[in-house]
Amino acid sequence: MRLTPPSVFQLKAVDQAGRFSGYAAVYGNTDTHGDIIAPRAFQASLLKHRQQGTMPALLWAHDPSAPVGAWTVLEEDDLGLRAEGQLTLEVDQ
Repeated sequence: MRLTPPSVFQLKAVDQAGRFSGYAAVYGNTDTHGDIIAPRAFQASLLKHRQQGTMPALLWAHDPSAPVGAWTVLEEDDLGLRAEGQLTLEVDQ
């Protein structure tokens, strides 16, 4: 089963090395499927990754066969899930 992402991620700026930052999710917004992300929705999964020394995969359109880089920072604040990442510039997506 392949899920379609519920919203469009708009990347505003990427430096020449492929680094970027922004919000991967904002609390309280209704997505195209009618879902609303609650504050601290990512708390348990981020804690598990920290304990294991891992990060979630940085994927194109949530497709596990299409990695496009690596997350370097994922943390929740009062607005949502703040993210920083490094794109693999050799990947077409």
